[in-house]
Amino acid sequence: MTRLNEYEDYYGHDGYYDYDSDHTYSNDENDEDFIYDAEFNIDSYEDPDDIIYKDETQSRFEWRSITIGDTTLQISNTGAIQYPNSIFNITYGNPVPGTPYRCIAVKFNQNDYRNYYIHDLVWMAFYGDIPNGWEVGHKELIYDDTQFNNYYKNDLEYLDIYTNIVSRDFNM
Repeated sequence: MTRLNEYEDYYGHDGYYDYDSDHTYSNDENDEDFIYDAEFNIDSYEDPDDIIYKDETQSRFEWRSITIGDTTLQISNTGAIQYPNSIFNITYGNPVPGTPYRCIAVKFNQNDYRNYYIHDLVWMAFYGDIPNGWEVGHKELIYDDTQFNNYYKNDLEYLDIYTNIVSRDFNM
C-alpha cells in the first residue's frame, strides 16, 4: 500500500493510529527531552512578582478603622465599607438620587442613625475629622460604563477639601 503523506504514514489510510508505522520521533525512547523543554519554558518566563505585584496602575486596598458613635467601621481607600461583625458584608453605599454620590446610614446611638457620604467617611478614616465649615469633594469626575451611573471614584487621590462658603454666607 502506498502512503500519500506524513499524516497517512502516521495514522494510516483509515485515520486511526498505526502502531506499525515506520515513522519515529527523537522523543520516542524516553521523556527526558520533554521534561527538559518544560523546565526551560518555565525558566524563560518573567518573574511573576514583576507582572502582578509591581503594577502601579492598579489601586491597592488599604483599610482603616473609624468609630462613629456606637459603630466601628472598616473603610478602604476606594470607598468600600465593611461592618465589624461581618467578613462578607462589604458595601459601597446607596446612591443619593440626583447626585453621583453614595451614602450609608451609620448607627450613632441606641435609636439614632445618621447618614454619611462615602467620601466623607474615607476622608475621616485616612485624614481625621473634617474641620468645621469645610466639606470634602472630588477633584475629577470619572465615568464608568460598568457602574449604575456617573460616579466619583473614591480613591484618596481624587479627594479634595474646600470651604463651604455658600452655606456659611447664606445660613443654609
